[in-house]
Amino acid sequence: MTQTEEVSQIVQINRSEVESAVAIANAYPRSIAKVKEAVGLLACIDQETAKACFYSKPLGKNKDTQKEEFATGPSIRLAEIAATQYKNIRFGTRIVETGEKWVTVQGICIDLENNISYTADVQRSIWSSKNGGYRYSQSMIETTTKAAGAIAVRDAIFKVIPLGLFASELKKIKATATGANTGVPVSERLTKAFTQFKVYKVSPEQIMEQLGIKTVEEATEEHLETLIGLYNAIKDNEITPEDAFTPNKVTKEAKDEKVNQGMQDGLFGKDKEKKK
Repeated sequence: MTQTEEVSQIVQINRSEVESAVAIANAYPRSIAKVKEAVGLLACIDQETAKACFYSKPLGKNKDTQKEEFATGPSIRLAEIAATQYKNIRFGTRIVETGEKWVTVQGICIDLENNISYTADVQRSIWSSKNGGYRYSQSMIETTTKAAGAIAVRDAIFKVIPLGLFASELKKIKATATGANTGVPVSERLTKAFTQFKVYKVSPEQIMEQLGIKTVEEATEEHLETLIGLYNAIKDNEITPEDAFTPNKVTKEAKDEKVNQGMQDGLFGKDKEKKK
């Protein structure tokens, strides 16, 4: 068999697989009501799962209030839950390029039932500017590539699956994550949350400064939500502890996030009516 014949055979196999998947999707269409119920149930199955479902990133200080603003959005964990429960979905990632200073990864999501698809490219630096500049080690490049892939596929999934479907579920997820219904005061829950940041050498004083509060007694549910989101963003290698807690340091990715933040308001974003 020639190389051309082998390629043709592979194309035919892939086409057959896709056609079969589309046929199954049409035969067993999704139920949006069941999707919403399942996503809410799985995301809130316990507090740790709920905590992993959203992230926060600093956007810089508001010019009027001089207080730090944050972008908050759905994490890759919530994207995975949503995609598996939405059904008739294919999603994944592929490495587009690993260059000298940058790695580019593409996230892909295909809705076989509605015949729509979306791809999202994410680029991350694999170059350190310290000590005159050097390329990351192989293990760090792999870690950065995985982080970029998670972001890319998350973005692709939530372009295909409307995040607005889960508006009521998202409120429950955040309440479960913060322990809002436990009866424990916010100040105690915030103090407990401080311990997670010890591994990143971030002090309670740095955290409170970034949140814009002077004492734990001033903390609100929103402050705790933001802190949980920041922890997730650091843990998932979306930002570094320095990005999160160094005053006035805002990454390019966070600036890009600010452009899209209006789309999140009312879901993960702040309730603007409360600001008035």
